[in-house]
Amino acid sequence: SVEEIRQIATKAVYEWNKARTLEELIEIISHLRTRQWQLEPLLNNILYQVSAMVGSVSAVLAKCLKNGQYKKITGTGKLADDELAQKYLNEIPKLIDKNIWQGDHFAYFRIEKYGILALFENNKTPLNTERLYIVRLFLEHAAQAIANVELQETLLRKEKLSAVGEAMTMLVHDLRGPIGNICQGIELLETASDNKEFVSNMYRLMMRDAKKSLNMMNDLLDFARNSPLIKEMTDIKFLTESVVESTKRFLAESGITLHIDLGKPFYFPADESKIQRVLINLGTNAGQAMEDKKGKITVSLSRIDSGKIPATVPPGMKPGVYAMLAVEDTGKGMDRSILDRIFEPYFTTKQYGEGVGLGLAVVHGIIKNHGGFITVDSVVGRGSVFKIYLPLSAAAKMDRKAAQIEKPSTGKERI
Repeated sequence: SVEEIRQIATKAVYEWNKARTLEELIEIISHLRTRQWQLEPLLNNILYQVSAMVGSVSAVLAKCLKNGQYKKITGTGKLADDELAQKYLNEIPKLIDKNIWQGDHFAYFRIEKYGILALFENNKTPLNTERLYIVRLFLEHAAQAIANVELQETLLRKEKLSAVGEAMTMLVHDLRGPIGNICQGIELLETASDNKEFVSNMYRLMMRDAKKSLNMMNDLLDFARNSPLIKEMTDIKFLTESVVESTKRFLAESGITLHIDLGKPFYFPADESKIQRVLINLGTNAGQAMEDKKGKITVSLSRIDSGKIPATVPPGMKPGVYAMLAVEDTGKGMDRSILDRIFEPYFTTKQYGEGVGLGLAVVHGIIKNHGGFITVDSVVGRGSVFKIYLPLSAAAKMDRKAAQIEKPSTGKERI
């Protein structure tokens, strides 16, 4: 009847469209540049559709190993189970003389050139030309996609190893200077132990180089470990003062003037040791920006409402009250080519012996993990200013006694 012909035609058109859509999807996967964990769900989805098209309720996609055995990549239905899938795959070497094989329990299709295979459970109906074409197309493009991922993973590993190797080379080179100075200082102390003034000066120089070495190693560890924050109510004014006082003497010896404008105390939940790293790195960076070792560094702290923050601040900041910590120097400044990369890991304009290019990358990561952000403005020949915005708690402005009362009973909050 006409109605039967219409239903048959409609089904045929539907099946044709379904096959063409699946064909287009299959062809896309070989052009993707993705990671292993991103590719597997996509292959699983396509394998499910191919399995349904060939009339199977479960399937597995596998890759041939060097020993001739097959290892599961992904599976659907009952063959998503690793043990069952491997049981079926273990039977393949016995039938390996054929690229297409269909039995009572399963059928497999392989492309020897790519060492890849698709196995479908309980498929007793021989496949027509179009179904075989879809299966083969899937295997070819899946093999290419897997090869692309393996190549991508290899390149990423090489890049990581190269970056680590470069960082370690720079670090070792940079550490040789201060450690050599310390060793030489110890030798000199042994011969002039009676000269108290000499001993005092040598001790101070050795301590400076020891702290410099420690800062380099801490930067590398902070960047590599990405350790969790341990927050507690922190007085940023008190913390800033303690860091400034520890560096003030060394800056003065270099002819650098330090101006401090901290205002009233602000309390906020923070990892004190990491905020201390931020201050040390920014202070060190500002000091190194003075080419002639003369100039001025200004450290200021203020309380600001989000509505008053300049338009140069990145969008997306939540409304509220922030502590703004600014570190400004009168150094050589930076042009746009440097500003665009200032927070990139391992990027540095310094010579060997001055750092591995992780200081500002560590600063950026710490501030971001605290829910804040950092901006930098610079003019060549006039200097730079780094501004840090850290979110304050509801009780942002309080005396120390009040802060202790509101402090959590555990004293720390692990994020």
